[in-house]
Amino acid sequence: AARYSAMEAPDEIVSERTRALLFTVLSRFLDHKKFISLLMHMLRSRISDSVYHIIQSDIHKDWNLSAVASCLCLSPSLLKKKLKNENTSYSQIITTCRMRYAVNQLLMDGKNISQVSQLCGYNSTSYFISVFKEFYGMTPLHYVSQHRERSAA
Repeated sequence: AARYSAMEAPDEIVSERTRALLFTVLSRFLDHKKFISLLMHMLRSRISDSVYHIIQSDIHKDWNLSAVASCLCLSPSLLKKKLKNENTSYSQIITTCRMRYAVNQLLMDGKNISQVSQLCGYNSTSYFISVFKEFYGMTPLHYVSQHRERSAA
């Protein structure tokens, strides 16, 4: 006698079990606040966009490559490889996130350079200034004064 009706192939049973297992695993993550939005973001975007999204979601956190890779369910080496394939790197992304945040803090919130450097995760204000200058081509003070001149005109 046939164990499976008209050879209801074991493949079909495996497929059904796989779907059930996937549903169970995904349902465990539904309680996590940002899981669904992060998952949707990851499905439709480049990996570098996902890294930006993760870092910007909590810019004050002391992010490192391993922590971000973990959020993406990737190994750090695979994340590095995927970013390299997109012609970028983790250090470029985190610097960009920090510099964008720094400009926002300097211009919108009126914080001083020392405060902003600490908020951006830099222990040294002078190092922050050198990174800012490398990124924007001018010091934070010059950037703010130029912005104010343009706004006043």
